[in-house]
Amino acid sequence: MEDILTVDELKDILISILALSLCLTIATGNLSLSKLFKLPLYIAFFSLSVGSGFVLHELGHKFVAMAFGAYARFQKWTFGLIFALLTSFFGVVFIAPGAVYIFAPHLALWEYAAISAAGPLVNLFLAFLFSIMAKAIPFWVGRLELWHFAAFVNIWLGLFNLLPIPPLDGSKIFAWNFIVWIGMLVMFFLAFIVIGGIA
Repeated sequence: MEDILTVDELKDILISILALSLCLTIATGNLSLSKLFKLPLYIAFFSLSVGSGFVLHELGHKFVAMAFGAYARFQKWTFGLIFALLTSFFGVVFIAPGAVYIFAPHLALWEYAAISAAGPLVNLFLAFLFSIMAKAIPFWVGRLELWHFAAFVNIWLGLFNLLPIPPLDGSKIFAWNFIVWIGMLVMFFLAFIVIGGIA
């Protein structure tokens, strides 16, 4: 029986989260000598919010794939991590530190679509969770409310992955059922409006 998460996967996940969190700290202008003592706080926040959004997105793919009997493994993308670090100094973060690789020659198209849909749906759930946290326990850094920021990052991460362009998730959902793909887009746009109204 396949392990839920191997030791190598856990290492790759930890490296991906910490690297992504550092990149976001740099991109948001919070890596400076005057704020150095707050660095662990920023790393912890971005790990919990945005880092978890990416990793849980990928693990959503993994667990649904495993439910269909496929072999699925998370692996960090070293080039993506280095590229994200470089772009973060220009205020932009390329969020692609790794991916779940699936090996299953006998999956049906709808099963691939379900595996693909799992990631964005995780982001949608997290977006609402973080928006509720923004109301219940707001965490301000300057003019930025960090939970609300995390909610919108999750919405954008899910929306980006719904683009019908291979190898993004949306391409497999679109290929299986155009109506389902449209329905997921509508859910994300409604979430964008609702979460914006919650702020």
